[in-house]
Amino acid sequence: MEQLKVNFLNEAVDNEAYKTINPTPETKYTDELKSSEVELDKKINIMIGREGHFPKWETEASDDIETEKVRYNAAVDYLYLLANNSQDESRPIDERRQWADAYTEQSIKLYGRPDPDVAKIIEMNGGEKLIEHYQPVLDAVKSWLLKKYGDVFDAMGLDNMTEKLTPPEILDVFTRGLDKLKSNDPRWLDWQVEMKPDATVLSCESADKKVFVGEKRASADPGKLKGLFAHEILRHGMTAVNGEDLGIQSALPRYTNAEEGFAKIYELALSGEIPTTSMEKYADIAWCLGDIDGQKHTRAELVERKLNRKREKGEKVTEKSETIAYNTANRIFRGTPGSNKVSGIFTKDLSYFGGFVPGVEFIKQGLDAGKDIDEIMSFANAAKFDPNDSVQRHYIESKILDRYLPKFPPALPAPE
Repeated sequence: MEQLKVNFLNEAVDNEAYKTINPTPETKYTDELKSSEVELDKKINIMIGREGHFPKWETEASDDIETEKVRYNAAVDYLYLLANNSQDESRPIDERRQWADAYTEQSIKLYGRPDPDVAKIIEMNGGEKLIEHYQPVLDAVKSWLLKKYGDVFDAMGLDNMTEKLTPPEILDVFTRGLDKLKSNDPRWLDWQVEMKPDATVLSCESADKKVFVGEKRASADPGKLKGLFAHEILRHGMTAVNGEDLGIQSALPRYTNAEEGFAKIYELALSGEIPTTSMEKYADIAWCLGDIDGQKHTRAELVERKLNRKREKGEKVTEKSETIAYNTANRIFRGTPGSNKVSGIFTKDLSYFGGFVPGVEFIKQGLDAGKDIDEIMSFANAAKFDPNDSVQRHYIESKILDRYLPKFPPALPAPE
């Protein structure tokens, strides 16, 4: 029984959720998305086997963090049930709609909801001014990254490259950087960069200690790759490595926005590129929820919205741009059919921009208080947690003290 609880608390629940509810390849471009029935059934059966223990585990939790961890992981477990029921074609449409609506609310409970005012600013092309406001902080982060990891970036060999890099070349560049990181810090020795067949991703799977480069990923400008390396390895990977060093085997609850926000800060600091895609995803989620124009919107409408953005810029709509539009829409509606009749929204992708402002504010407030940038960033990188959450912040501080305080010698015997 104790092992059941340990396994439950240590699960990388968010990563598992993304993989489980993703639409199957054969449904990505159809009217109704479907997750893998086998994978959903597996997760639901696991949930059934431990659901009865949730109240006891919560009551007997050792601290506030463990209490929240039980609640959070249980909420992810129930997400699978809601996803399954919304996709169950044997149920009446009205009932499936109710399950899809419940799925949306559960997703908001887990990952939050976009701020309508921020979303409207993005809609009015005001995102760049928001970035400009925080440019001094981004400059400080850039200087810190280059000073701390300058030899790692040098090992990547990007400075003299001008042509776009293909996925195999990206893999080579990332491998060189990771190899240098390994030579500096043996905690990275088990980490690898691997090619992912038939995929467009560039992602860090911390639980597996791997960074994946999608075989079908678009070629990348060399000027962007230092930022992407910092995003995936120096943030996502580093928080996993540091957390393990502190004895924290899994992410703290509701860490996702902070994790992705800091990763985006790293990327933006090094590349200087406005995070248009992240901001658009944030606004798209708000639009689908009805928070921009007061009307909820479907997956098909979102696909058309994204294609219209290209048309408004005078760009031609191609097969590739349609694929990208569907892939983005599928991420937002994954877990439910995303059809005109039954749609639920997965709000996780708001984190790519939703965590940016809180993260950069955390850094700014530290700098304004006279703290050294290395002190601020080292703490923010200590584990997968939200440094703006006071309970999580104090918990990490206590772990750091436990790990790094000197071991006091035993008391000397009293003089005779």
